[in-house]
Amino acid sequence: MSESTERERPADREVVALDIAAPPDVVWLSLRDPTELTRWFGWDYDGLADEIQQIFFDSVVEGEHGDVRTLAWPDGDAIAVAPFQGGTFLTITRRTRGATADGAASAPTAAAGGAPAGSAVGTFDEIDEGWNQFAQQLRYVVERNPQGRRRTVSAIDLDAGPRGAGPVYRLGVSLTDDVPIGGEWEFRRTIEGEEYVEGGTVWYRSEHQRGFVVTSPAREGLLVVQTTPVAVRPPHGRVSLVLSTYGLDDDEFARVERRWRRWWGL
Repeated sequence: MSESTERERPADREVVALDIAAPPDVVWLSLRDPTELTRWFGWDYDGLADEIQQIFFDSVVEGEHGDVRTLAWPDGDAIAVAPFQGGTFLTITRRTRGATADGAASAPTAAAGGAPAGSAVGTFDEIDEGWNQFAQQLRYVVERNPQGRRRTVSAIDLDAGPRGAGPVYRLGVSLTDDVPIGGEWEFRRTIEGEEYVEGGTVWYRSEHQRGFVVTSPAREGLLVVQTTPVAVRPPHGRVSLVLSTYGLDDDEFARVERRWRRWWGL
């Protein structure tokens, strides 16, 4: 490769670097089996199966380099799965913002679930955030091994509202900022005279996301709260909420959906 080509080659950014307490074979299966992919990728909407097919099968190339297995897309996005201390080390890399090898779109060309793809402003990149969320949803599935069909309750791209209002305020997310990862949390709200109590543990925390294991009343599930800054989406920013549930029958799921959507103010 010539010196000029080396200079022109877009640099890679590591957007996810995650220790997962599960064997590499289990993590790899979750990336390559269509049924397993539905247990963590995105959220429920009519086009999810087609999106999984397009991203993980139609336009991806598998690779193996020693004990590291990879998925690579034409735009330069890549996932690597490697053994690490009895578990797995998963990384997701992307090209420098705005740079692709051939002008191709990024691997998920839109946020999963049909939400429109966003732009990169400052440290915020909507596709980076999508990969981060989905990697944490993958980690939850392979580490906790929830049983039964996954169904999601979601509210995507809501107005975050002014300070002291909106879905993030109603959830009490800021009250968990001092809770360590793995620490217990509890939210309480009274809505039209009825007290709502939710609890569990903090699963992860990043600049624009919070993940919570929910232990009641959805048996156990994972709630991800993703915020978009005001600078990207004025005047208040935006918020997306995804609750993954597992093994609920129709009546149970309907009750959980109704409860959470009411809590979110929908």
